[in-house]
Amino acid sequence: MRLLKTDNLQFEECHDGRTLAYAILSHRWREPELSYQDMCRIIEHGIDPHGPKIPSYRKIMSCRDQAQRNGLKYIWVDTCCIDKASSAELQKAINSMGQWYAESAICYAYLDDVDLSSVPQGPPGRFQHEVYKALHSSEWFTRGWTLQEATAGPLS
Repeated sequence: MRLLKTDNLQFEECHDGRTLAYAILSHRWREPELSYQDMCRIIEHGIDPHGPKIPSYRKIMSCRDQAQRNGLKYIWVDTCCIDKASSAELQKAINSMGQWYAESAICYAYLDDVDLSSVPQGPPGRFQHEVYKALHSSEWFTRGWTLQEATAGPLS
């Protein structure tokens, strides 16, 4: 398992996920997604000036930022932590994903298609129905694999 360190965005190999606490990301893929090779280039050459314009880059950074707020030093995002150019690594990852989700410290669901700006603001507990309605409109809830990811690990 290859994890991404939240403090310096360096990869770290982990052969026993249970020894390191990590956040894992459940998300809907959007094109273009940052691949392992893309992340290696960003790590090697510094932040790609075009990176922040790519939605998947923002998704990875949001996951990293939330993990840091939760005191976690590692994240795992399938799009950039698996070298899909290696069929052996890809097959091993596919076979291990359930275990990786189950062993994660927390699973974040990235709902990039939800706009909460139209939901009225108020005291906690007020307008909950509108918030739930907005959240449940996400495409994330219509994908079969996200249900598996959400039920395999601790969801936030």
